[in-house]
Amino acid sequence: MNEIQQLAGHTILFGREPGLQSRLLVCMQVNGQMKTAVMGTTGCVPQSVSRCVVENGTAHASLSVSSTGQLRLTNLKPNNTTRVNGVQVSVKSVDIGDELSLGMDNFSVKVEAIVKAAAKLLPKEEGGGVKLTPVSIAHLEEVWKEYDATISAIQERRLRMVKQRTLPMVLTAASIALAALFKNVEGIKTVGIIVAVICALLWIRAYFSKDTTYEETKAANNKLMERYVCPNPTCRHYLGSQPYKVLRQNKKCVYCGTPWTS
Repeated sequence: MNEIQQLAGHTILFGREPGLQSRLLVCMQVNGQMKTAVMGTTGCVPQSVSRCVVENGTAHASLSVSSTGQLRLTNLKPNNTTRVNGVQVSVKSVDIGDELSLGMDNFSVKVEAIVKAAAKLLPKEEGGGVKLTPVSIAHLEEVWKEYDATISAIQERRLRMVKQRTLPMVLTAASIALAALFKNVEGIKTVGIIVAVICALLWIRAYFSKDTTYEETKAANNKLMERYVCPNPTCRHYLGSQPYKVLRQNKKCVYCGTPWTS
């Protein structure tokens, strides 16, 4: 797994180190705490680069890593100057090989260097790999059960509506056929007409009754997308309409790699 995959879901802040050292300070939230690293030698970062103040969460710019590994650079202050390969930007998707120029003095730093510095802030296993803290997905079982029960109820109601619209037509046709077959039987024609009228009224009522199943299904799907997500706070990616038992079999998030417990 490379550094970008390791950093999926994280946002990296960077800017001039406060105080007299004036190096490039890189910081990132890891397991709820802000971790920092410095790059370069003392005094290498000019004053035109905004400071990175960990306590305030402010910086010159940020680099966000999506769950799919896309890098997005954001200039955090209107007065800042941030360039990508010589072109001034406010927000831009960048590649690992792009060169950034910060401040009016054009302090140069590679995107790759910032990514590597941030990756070192992640917790390490003894073997050198990234240690991902397991998170529980037990609460997602109730989320899925609620969604599954809602969708099943909607489908059953939709099936009943179809039957309510179809059955009167079938009974009407049957009554007309019986009336024609037993036309010599006294009163059968009148009975057939009465049954046909009643069935027609029932069909009209069923036909014009409001069908809200589409809206209800859409609302249930939207609710699932909001709640059925990876519990890792740095990921929170929608896990799709796959049953809970499938998630348990996967044992980890396919987007951030965080192991799951149930």
